[in-house]
Amino acid sequence: MLATTGLNRQSHDNRGPGGGSDRKNALGKMAASAFMSAGKNDNESDSEEESGNILDQRRINEIFVRLKVAEISSLNFAILGILCGIFDYEISYNDGSDEEKTFRIILECFCVFSTICIYIALIVRYTLVLTLQKSKGFYSKYDTLMNTGLYKYFFTEIVINSITPFPFIWDTTYSEKYSDYDTKVRYRVNDVFLLVMCLCRTYLIIRAILTLSNFMNTRSQRVCNMSGTTANFMFSVKSLMKKKPYSVLLTSLVVSVGLFGFVLRIFERPLSEASGQDFNSINNAFWVTLITMTTVGYGDFFPKSNIGRFIGILIAFWGVAFVSLFVVTLTNLLLFENGEEKSYILLQRLKSKDALKKEAVNVITAAYKKRRAAPGDISAIRNFRGYLLKFQAISRSIRGNYENETDADRIKRDLEDLREDIDFIKENLFQICKSIGIEEKDLIE
Repeated sequence: MLATTGLNRQSHDNRGPGGGSDRKNALGKMAASAFMSAGKNDNESDSEEESGNILDQRRINEIFVRLKVAEISSLNFAILGILCGIFDYEISYNDGSDEEKTFRIILECFCVFSTICIYIALIVRYTLVLTLQKSKGFYSKYDTLMNTGLYKYFFTEIVINSITPFPFIWDTTYSEKYSDYDTKVRYRVNDVFLLVMCLCRTYLIIRAILTLSNFMNTRSQRVCNMSGTTANFMFSVKSLMKKKPYSVLLTSLVVSVGLFGFVLRIFERPLSEASGQDFNSINNAFWVTLITMTTVGYGDFFPKSNIGRFIGILIAFWGVAFVSLFVVTLTNLLLFENGEEKSYILLQRLKSKDALKKEAVNVITAAYKKRRAAPGDISAIRNFRGYLLKFQAISRSIRGNYENETDADRIKRDLEDLREDIDFIKENLFQICKSIGIEEKDLIE
């Protein structure tokens, strides 16, 4: 019984003030440990998410680097095929020896080899594009080239790049008759293939240059995504035209004149003797291309063959686009930048204020002369009205300059005027106080 009483007393003592505080401390420690464990879990989840984002971004960067390698490979093999086709044409036109014919076949084999390498580069490129879109979350891991629609672009590029000079038709020709010159000309089939290859494979060169620019890398893609746009090829073209317009125009002009001049010469050269226009010289072909692009057309040289006229139409349309780009570039050159426009507006305002002060003096002088003039003196009245109209016109122009101001500019201008007034008051404080009857000693007190 005594033991039971002791236990009850002990339990009663634990429920007392001291026991309650121990219990509160224990509950506080439990809550603090739970809060710390929850914060630790949150930090661990945030760090895991951040590390996951870093790993994803590293994977995207690696894929994009491989994509650039594929584009560079396509660029190199496209240039290789075009150069081999050009050398093959120059050798075939002169009808060289058997050794040269063998060399021609070797060059055409290199054209086919470059085409196969372009196929491989395109396969790798589209695979990397699909993987890149999956890494960004645009496609799921079950998507393929077929269900995403990328196969359409892939097969289109395969067909475009399949046209190349072939070695097994190295001596196949066709003829065209021109009644205007009473002559018949034979062309090689591989020359037509060379024309198509030179015109079509240039897109590989353009795409590689745009991909390698700073406006299509992973950083540009992230920035454009934050701005709600896409760092695609059109964005890269606009950015390059904004950053380096003269370099883009000069490069486009040189490449266009060289490419179109060469393919035009292929089909106009056999008619040089019959037409009396010497297209054996590549300079004349370049001259025709340049004059056609600038929409001048002197008429001393012009295309006469059927395919040559088709090339001339392409040159004319491309020339219109090139001249438009040139005009836009010159227009942007003459536009003010933000700082230049603000400086120009400020200078105009200062000039108008100086003119307003001058006209104000003239108005006051004319008013004084009008008052002192005789009652019938009309010239004084005419001078006063003339100066007054000029004063009003300058005042309206000054108000017009301020109409284009934003609210922030207007507030800034008002604050500057207020600061000038305060500085003026500080400098002339004693004279102002003296004029209103306040003594200097009272002001100091």
